[in-house]
Amino acid sequence: MWICSTIGFFSIVKDQNDANRLLVRARDRVHLERFADQIAANTLRRYMPASTNEDLLPELSRAPAAMLREQIIETPDRDYRFRLRLHHEDVIEQVAKLTKEIDYSNFKDAVASVADKRENTERVGDKNKRFARVPLRDMAYLHALHDVWSVMRRHLGGDHG
Repeated sequence: MWICSTIGFFSIVKDQNDANRLLVRARDRVHLERFADQIAANTLRRYMPASTNEDLLPELSRAPAAMLREQIIETPDRDYRFRLRLHHEDVIEQVAKLTKEIDYSNFKDAVASVADKRENTERVGDKNKRFARVPLRDMAYLHALHDVWSVMRRHLGGDHG
């Protein structure tokens, strides 16, 4: 399964070595790190007392996220260079969370908006342009999304809303 989301592009397949796990693959390590960070936060949220302040979650999830990031496997000779073996249920929960968080009517604009909120000082473009504040790494992803959109429009027909 391919997933294009506001945090990155992923290919998810079964782990041939473990029936209880899925292999989440990415071409960009940062995309996979974002996925891992969100899984760490989800897991922590599941076990923390209801009275815990949600604002503390980023700080509390830093250590579990770092542990997950360390599990990323780099495979330079493969089509998806970065891989992470995760429990099936954790992946299901993360994909469901990404779906639940959809609050936009234009996906590509949402990617730019989320990217603009990330900490990154390298910006591109004219300040008056639509994507002026998108970090360089995310701008490459945004261009790729536009390419996918164009290819699918040509392939499936583009005159049907």
